[in-house]
Amino acid sequence: MKSESFKLLKSKINILNDLNDKINLIEWNKDDGPKFESVEEMKEFEKKVINGDFEFVLDDNTDTDNNTILKDYKTTKDNYFFYIYSYKNNDKYITYLSLKNLDETDCIHNIYGYKTDDENSALTYFNKLKNDISNNTIDYIFDNMIIDVDKNINNLKNKYEKLTSES
Repeated sequence: MKSESFKLLKSKINILNDLNDKINLIEWNKDDGPKFESVEEMKEFEKKVINGDFEFVLDDNTDTDNNTILKDYKTTKDNYFFYIYSYKNNDKYITYLSLKNLDETDCIHNIYGYKTDDENSALTYFNKLKNDISNNTIDYIFDNMIIDVDKNINNLKNKYEKLTSES
């Protein structure tokens, strides 16, 4: 059961990512700035920005407080590795959960994410994720992740339909 749930989760994450890419392409092309013919072209541009492959400076932020890890938790449950971490980036506190089947090379990053201006709120979310992983069966965890991903897919479908109808 758990391996089937994990496969289903991965397939739904792919759907979610595809919808998110399509929405990002529309939003990029709506705003001032570069225009793209395809998702691949957009992703290549974003990769260059992230890797700093441009001659000009996009962000003049020299804050040395970038990406300060506040708390992290690593655990393995039924051959699945869970990594939860909260960090501070500039004035924001961000918590993510990543998941890996130890029999595979792929890792699902940032399944759950939470961004806030409040450190206590971020750490409360961190502790909720940690308790959920620690105190539930792998099937229960995957079933709930699938439910949450389905909700996000529906939200993104609605957003995508709205964006495409405006075009």
